[in-house]
Amino acid sequence: MDSWEKLKTLSTVLSVVVIPVALGIIGNQYTKSMKEREIQHKFVEMAINILNEKPTADNRNLRDWATKVIDKYSGVPMTEEARKDLIDRITITKVEGVSNRLFRETQTDREINRIILCDTHSPNGDALIKAFKSGVGVSGTYHYIIDKAGKISNLVPEKNIAYHSKKHSNDSIGIGLVHIPQKSPFLQNSKINYEEYSEAQLKSLTNLLADITNRYNIDINSIIPNAEIIPHKISDMTDRIHEIRKMVKKKTN
Repeated sequence: MDSWEKLKTLSTVLSVVVIPVALGIIGNQYTKSMKEREIQHKFVEMAINILNEKPTADNRNLRDWATKVIDKYSGVPMTEEARKDLIDRITITKVEGVSNRLFRETQTDREINRIILCDTHSPNGDALIKAFKSGVGVSGTYHYIIDKAGKISNLVPEKNIAYHSKKHSNDSIGIGLVHIPQKSPFLQNSKINYEEYSEAQLKSLTNLLADITNRYNIDINSIIPNAEIIPHKISDMTDRIHEIRKMVKKKTN
C-alpha cells in the first residue's frame, strides 16, 4: 500500500471513529455546562427567596448561607459590611397583585445593565401600592419602592420589565423612593411641607443597590436618577447620586 492509500485509510478512520467521539465529548461538556448554569440559577433564586424573609435569630444561619451563594455566583465579591447588611438588615416585602398592565412578563432572563432611581412624587407608600394593584391613575410601576421608614417592597420580579422609565425600562431595574421633590408642582400647590430623604430610606437604598450591583455586576456609574435620562422628570436624587454611588462602592469593594 503506497503512502497515498495509507493516508486515505487514516483519514477514513478519523472521520468514522475519532471525529464522532470528539463531537460527543464537546456535546457532553456543553450539556454539563448548561445544567450547571441551571443549578446555579436555582440556588440564586432560592437564596433571594430566603433574603426576602424578615431577618430573625432563627433564620440568621440561612441568611448567612444565602449571602454566600449570591457572593459566589455574582462575579463581584461582597465586602463583609455588605454581607452583614444583607444578613441582618435588608428586609424585602413581596407585594402580590400588581396590575399586569404596568409591567411585562418575560419568558427568559433579560440583560440588566442599569438601575434607575425615581422619586414617586407621593408622600404615602401604602397608597402607592394600592394604586399599583388597581392600575387606576398610574401608567407604570417600579420593581421596588422604599418608603420613609426604610421599608423595601418588591412589586415586580426583576426578570420582568416594569414600566418605570419609558424606553429605558427594558434593560434596567427601577427603584421608586417615596419622596416629593422640592421642585415638584404637587408640593408647590399643596400644604405638604418638603421633607428630605430619610436616613432609614437612604440606608435601605444603598443596601439594596449593593445587593443588585453585586448580582448583576453593574458598575456604580450605571446607577442613574431618571431625571438624568428623561428631561421632563424632576428628582432630588440628581443632587445626591454621587454620594449614593460612593456609599454603594464602599459596600461592594
